[in-house]
Order: sequence, then C-alpha cells, then structure tokens
Amino acid sequence: MSISTLMKKSVMGSQIRRDPPVNMSVLEACFYVGISERKLRELIARGDIRYVRLGSRILIRRIDLDQFLERNLV
Repeated sequence: MSISTLMKKSVMGSQIRRDPPVNMSVLEACFYVGISERKLRELIARGDIRYVRLGSRILIRRIDLDQFLERNLV
C-alpha cells in the first residue's frame, strides 16, 4: 500500500471518528468501529449488524453500530 493511500485512510478514519455521519458506507463503518472490511461484512452476513440495502449499496446506521458495540461490551 502506498504512503498516500495510508495517509488518506488515516485522515478519513480520524474524521469519521471525530464527526461520524448518521448513515455510513461499509468502509466508513469500518473506520468508525475500527475493524476490517472483511470482519464487518462477516458480521453483516451473520445478522449481528443491521443494515440498509439501496440497490447494490449497503448503508449502516450509526445507531446500529453503537447498539452492536453496547451488546458486545464485556
């Protein structure tokens, strides 16, 4: 991965965590929660995280991510 790609991801990740949108793409949700895209898609497929499908696009509500985190708090 190039340095510029890493910098863009770092900037995006810090921006998402600082001021998260109400509805997020899969990639934005990954940055918000701090997990890989593969893991997030696995959680979606298992039904652990609720989502909205608009055509081929998947949107995840911030409230659903927060609820998932609360349910899995140890």
